[in-house]
Amino acid sequence: MVVEIENVGGVRVITFQRPEVLNAFNDELGLAVLRAVEEASADESVRCIVLTGS
Repeated sequence: MVVEIENVGGVRVITFQRPEVLNAFNDELGLAVLRAVEEASADESVRCIVLTGS
């Protein structure tokens, strides 16, 4: 898994899990982030999205 997703209240936290390459984007990470943001956008309980690295 290249992203970890957590819900904290109305905040969706998406954490990049590629520390070995300093969380550099590649196709796999880009698609995972896109999917996670799309899912968060469809969830009415999510009020904010935070992107962070491990």
